[in-house]
Amino acid sequence: MQIIRTTMLFGLLLAATFAHAQTVKEELETGNSLMQGGDFTNAIAVLNKAYNQDAGNIEVVKSLAFCYYLNKDYSKALQVIEPMVSSDNGDDACYQVAGNIYVALGENKEAEKLYKKAIKKFPDSGPLYADYGIFLGSLAEGADAIKVWEQGIEADPSYPGNYYYASKYYYPIDPVWSLFYGEIFVDMESLTRRTPEIKALVLDSYKKVYSKDDYLSPLTDKKGRPANAFENALRATLKAQASALTGGIDAESLTAMRSRFVLDWFSKYATQFPCRLFDYQRQLLQQGMFTAYNQWIFGSAGDEKTYNAWVSAHNTEFNNFYGFARGRVFKIPKGQYYQTKAKD
Repeated sequence: MQIIRTTMLFGLLLAATFAHAQTVKEELETGNSLMQGGDFTNAIAVLNKAYNQDAGNIEVVKSLAFCYYLNKDYSKALQVIEPMVSSDNGDDACYQVAGNIYVALGENKEAEKLYKKAIKKFPDSGPLYADYGIFLGSLAEGADAIKVWEQGIEADPSYPGNYYYASKYYYPIDPVWSLFYGEIFVDMESLTRRTPEIKALVLDSYKKVYSKDDYLSPLTDKKGRPANAFENALRATLKAQASALTGGIDAESLTAMRSRFVLDWFSKYATQFPCRLFDYQRQLLQQGMFTAYNQWIFGSAGDEKTYNAWVSAHNTEFNNFYGFARGRVFKIPKGQYYQTKAKD
């Protein structure tokens, strides 16, 4: 009889634990849904219920703190998230939320200390580098931001955010890197509000690169010796295709130029400098989808009427590429990092 009672009690405890877990999970899902809809007041009320039941639940803590942050109640947000990061129990997203809160409160010293601690704990977290770079870019000594975004690209090469910020940073001063990083970004993040912005930036970077000889001249160090062999190879290969653009730079001429670029690159440099972006371009070229790919990037960033007319006239070709692109995830393997100037 005692065994039966014990078994029943154990069953009741399990059922109660499961019900509790389900309640917290449901409240978390409801709160997140309300937060995504912009109803922060009701989201906070629901998430607080979950928090009162399970204050150690990392997902609940993140959501509640972030909701307070979005509602501009920064003190409450910090009160919720601070114990999680100070105890070292938080994940990298906890540190992201906390960093944003410190910045919103104007506590820059605390924010910088937190970002440094977070990156030391999560050295492969691309989002942390992106946020830390944004923070540094907001300060007077904002030049350090690119160093952090570059570190993020090297540490977490398949996270798109650092390419986004690096591409924008390089555009005024070094458009070769802007077009290189920008194209990687749009291949990784092809359907967000940031994608059209960077497509346009990549198109403008190509125009800028071919507008001034300095952008495609070989790089040298202070002693006149060749510097950054990858970039020199990239510059030389781009320069060799300039004749394809004498009639102007648009989606059609860039398709011709870049087709020649791919063939040239793989005959000279691919073994020395493995590059997933150029591998992808060659794959599309071999499978007859490179024209549609270039239209998707440069046509859509140029004249909308011309682009829509091209898609309409080549509907099957475009849909074949688009279906292929949507069915894969573009990732960069570690070890294909070639930028050195930002570290100098």
